[in-house]
Amino acid sequence: MASDPYYVVTYDHRAFMYNKTGRPELALTDCEAALALSPHYVPSYLNKGTAYEKLGLYQEAIGRESECSAIGG
Repeated sequence: MASDPYYVVTYDHRAFMYNKTGRPELALTDCEAALALSPHYVPSYLNKGTAYEKLGLYQEAIGRESECSAIGG
């Protein structure tokens, strides 16, 4: 999955599942990978915000929501 831009959705979906199964640290890693491939992919910002929230990092979570809003999500 490393560098193919079509894998952005795969990274994002896996991040979603990591969040759902209580592994937000892994979700953050996949969100970063997705956003490195496609910096304007809104769902990855949302999943990243969820991961930060689950980790109790509320200011970072709010920051992701702001980034998402800035790009039109």
